[in-house]
Amino acid sequence: MSEQNSPNRRLAAILFTDIVGYSKMMQEDEENAILLLDKHSEICESHISNYRGRLIKKIGDSNFVEFSSAVDAVQCGISIQKNLRDYNSNQDNKNQIWMRIGIHIGDVIEKDSDIFGDGVNVASRIEPLADKGGICISNEVYRSISAQKDILTASLGEYELKNIVEKWHIFRVFLDKDEYQSWAEKSFSQKKIFQRKSKTLKRV
Repeated sequence: MSEQNSPNRRLAAILFTDIVGYSKMMQEDEENAILLLDKHSEICESHISNYRGRLIKKIGDSNFVEFSSAVDAVQCGISIQKNLRDYNSNQDNKNQIWMRIGIHIGDVIEKDSDIFGDGVNVASRIEPLADKGGICISNEVYRSISAQKDILTASLGEYELKNIVEKWHIFRVFLDKDEYQSWAEKSFSQKKIFQRKSKTLKRV
């Protein structure tokens, strides 16, 4: 195989987005769903460009994006979700756009302007784990951004990813201190409830 046609292998940060409930939106009001998809693309593409990302392709209501830096990928994801949160605050339920984002850094191969490899596969499996309006990242991404004190994260534990070998340690990324504080308080409350139930069961 000539060097010109050989695949280009490299390490890359891969970001996947997906609109929550888009199939239902299409069923209920196809015309409005298409308008919202256009608005979603407008918001996403401006942030992708700002953080030096490369939109590999759109897959329905999803974006498949490559970054050379995990920090850029995560900061782009945070900016997109913040922008959508602000947008949604001024819209009724029908016109809101909620997204999930998943990010992984790994080995990829580029061929014919497309990208393949474990880095892509893992990122696509992490995205569905994110909450509505949220971001999930792999342990590899977490290690790359851990020195960034302005990026708030929390461990969600280990997950099995569909068609991916072994369990993967997944982290949640928070959009700001308020979101992190709300999550921490809720988690603490749930932990206390679980501890009380455990003590009751032990006594029984």
